[in-house]
Amino acid sequence: MSKNAVNVEDFDYKNFENVDAPSDMQKVIQNNKPIVGYYGALAPWLDYDLIADAARENPQFDFVLIGVNYQDALKRLDLSIPNIYYLGPKNYNELPKYSSHFNCAIIPFNEGEIAKGTSPVKLFEYMAMGLPTVGTKDLDECRGYEYVYLAQNRKDFSEKIVKAIDVHKKNSVREKLLKQAEDNSWEKRADDILARLK
Repeated sequence: MSKNAVNVEDFDYKNFENVDAPSDMQKVIQNNKPIVGYYGALAPWLDYDLIADAARENPQFDFVLIGVNYQDALKRLDLSIPNIYYLGPKNYNELPKYSSHFNCAIIPFNEGEIAKGTSPVKLFEYMAMGLPTVGTKDLDECRGYEYVYLAQNRKDFSEKIVKAIDVHKKNSVREKLLKQAEDNSWEKRADDILARLK
């Protein structure tokens, strides 16, 4: 009955501001475009048409996907779109070295029961990284947080990505996101559970 959470110290964006990007990420950074990022399972429950549409509509941004190609779901995404980069799976401790170069993050789930019942760990990791995040409308567990935007449709998804990248420029936004991550740490979850057991 508890939501997922984050080990904040593993993802605190302030600890990764001067870390060199991995070589495959450097190739993207050289394009000198804002980066829209996702890491996690590249699974059947993601909306690959939505990702493709957002990339086509926003050639001024690069889209970076990191994760295991689960059940060969990536065959649903047109990887020939020039501003989409699939960098493969990475170890947990490598994720901040990549996401520290994102300008916003996405959680693009398909509509339906999987989205409605999911509490994404990555949401709180993205927060700790100071990343405004755009999700899809059925991600009920992502509601109620500042700078977490749930899109109602394809056009709205693209527009909210633009908005998220814009607000990421503000230090105050990144600070607020980090504070929200701290309020959703595993320590806080344990405290809440213990309090309910008393």
